[in-house]
Amino acid sequence: MLTKIWKHKKIAIAAILLLVAALLLTPPRQSWKSGETTVTLSGDRTTYKISGKGAMEDYEIPGWWGGAPPYIWTKTPVISSIVSLIFGYAYRFEVMDIDIENEVISRFPGLVSVLTKSTVTDLVIGKGVTHIGNWAFYRFDRLTSLTVPGNVESIGYCAFAQCANLTSVTFEEGVKSIGGFLGCTGLTSVTIPNSVDTVESLSRRYGAFFGCTGLTSVTVAADNPRYSSEDGVVFDKNKTALLWYPQGKQGAYTIPSGVIIIKDGAFSGENVDYFHEGMLESSGRTSLTSITIPGSVASIEGAAFDDCVNLTSIAVAADNARYSSEDGVLFNKDKTVLIRYPPSRQDTAYTIPNGVTSIGDRAFYSCGNLTSVTIPNSVTSIDEYAFSHCVKPVSAAAIK
Repeated sequence: MLTKIWKHKKIAIAAILLLVAALLLTPPRQSWKSGETTVTLSGDRTTYKISGKGAMEDYEIPGWWGGAPPYIWTKTPVISSIVSLIFGYAYRFEVMDIDIENEVISRFPGLVSVLTKSTVTDLVIGKGVTHIGNWAFYRFDRLTSLTVPGNVESIGYCAFAQCANLTSVTFEEGVKSIGGFLGCTGLTSVTIPNSVDTVESLSRRYGAFFGCTGLTSVTVAADNPRYSSEDGVVFDKNKTALLWYPQGKQGAYTIPSGVIIIKDGAFSGENVDYFHEGMLESSGRTSLTSITIPGSVASIEGAAFDDCVNLTSIAVAADNARYSSEDGVLFNKDKTVLIRYPPSRQDTAYTIPNGVTSIGDRAFYSCGNLTSVTIPNSVTSIDEYAFSHCVKPVSAAAIK
């Protein structure tokens, strides 16, 4: 009986080894259709060329439990299970480019990706292409520079996500919508042309430049009708709304007088770490250390300072009618609501001033050093997420 079982095991092992060898030795396709375009891989496997007229296909990232990519699930479910077992996590997340017929477009999973994706250093976008597909060039690690011609009206969600060595991107006049550079940590500066009217989820999680921790400056062309920039920071056209502070911009920052609104997530600094259930997960990282809010600011939207883990102090101008600060902590004007405690403040203990009645949403979010908080008897409400994501356990004591 044992001999028979061992014989079957040897057959199974041999089958797996043959499968791996077949995957490793099978060359990638040199040309394929993607929506209304054709994608061609050069003979030396260093350049992709997108040609034709119209839009590329939009692709989807497989989920955590999605196993192998759809083309394997559909055509060979048994092999799919074996391959998922062999390559596990790495396999499931390497194949992103899948065409409408559920066939592999450009790269193979796991170890086999070295045959294509890891060798591509250049991308040539033809003059007839109007859209770069979602997830189309995810994790092309050797791509260092990119020029997006003006005929490309839109760049899809995560189209160039986590191209870690991409250091230079040029958007030519004519590009209208940007939405795909999440986690491109090598980018240090970006120029947005006049033609752009949409930068997807600019200041929020999973936005166009989410996780670009090396990005220190964004320049908006002077005649752009929707956006403007000053000192590398992005505002609306009239500079009354602060939209986005680049994650890599270091040190202290004073918001210009005249700004009325700090938008949701404007200073939120997060870094793409890994994929889980098809979504980007993150841990907070930003280089902002202190901020000064002028008297003109009348609204600070939710999550404006989420994950500013290096922020040590928030100052508010004395003539501000809506907000105030005390000892580097942000309050409303009459100091009845504690709005934000700087996450990188060095103190391990903090006593909330007497008279505060409410501890606001995410007030102590992502605090790195705080271990105890003394709450005065005046406090009547504490938001559910007031102490969420604190690095160390925080104990709270009430003043009787």
